[in-house]
Amino acid sequence: MVYKTVRYLADQIRHMSFEEVKVLKEKGNDYFRNKEYESARDTYTEAIFQAETLGEDGDNELKAALYSNRAACYMYLEEPEPCLSDADHALSLKTPYPRCRLRRFWALRKTGKANDALAELKKAIEEDPSLESSYTKEMREVQKEADDETEKMKQEALGQLK
Repeated sequence: MVYKTVRYLADQIRHMSFEEVKVLKEKGNDYFRNKEYESARDTYTEAIFQAETLGEDGDNELKAALYSNRAACYMYLEEPEPCLSDADHALSLKTPYPRCRLRRFWALRKTGKANDALAELKKAIEEDPSLESSYTKEMREVQKEADDETEKMKQEALGQLK
């Protein structure tokens, strides 16, 4: 019985072409522009599912954009863990990708990984030097957080030696 149900559901899944996935991506972009982040996230999720079912011969540029866009939704929804996961996946498909690195920077910082966040922000600026002037304040702030994090790690290590 379970097999028949699963088989029926599998048969009902309609696989899209990459052109149809691009249309779905644009629908997600419209939701995002309208600040409907949950709807955008759900639409990108559907597009990701469809793009991934197209197999290895898929368009990595499109897949990277979908994962990065969904990471942006998670960022606006204040969900750093899935944001980080999607940003990592997008970066595995496409580099350089400074916009996605900024999303990864945000997620790392939100999860308390200041040293990793600082390194990610530096990579983003290295990939797109025009970002430096826009992120001067964040760079100073995260540098201080990273220094504090490093000092805390040193103190903890010294405490373990005693």
